[in-house]
Amino acid sequence: MLETSSDKPFNLLWTGGWESTFRLMQLTLHEKRVVQPYYIVSTGRISLPNELRTMKLIREQLLQFDRVTQKLILPTRYPL
Repeated sequence: MLETSSDKPFNLLWTGGWESTFRLMQLTLHEKRVVQPYYIVSTGRISLPNELRTMKLIREQLLQFDRVTQKLILPTRYPL
């Protein structure tokens, strides 16, 4: 079993931008916390496709860097 500093997932609003990605990396790579990412879909948001693509790429890159992140970053939720 993976030991983390908290059993409860940390809820994170993630856009793929600098600030939210930094926090995701800090929580998973440094603090070894389980993170539940959320992304609010807004169809009027022009950056939507780019943000989704960037988050996918970041997740893939983190997994290559540190395999433990696969267990620490839960699937992104897209609330209505």
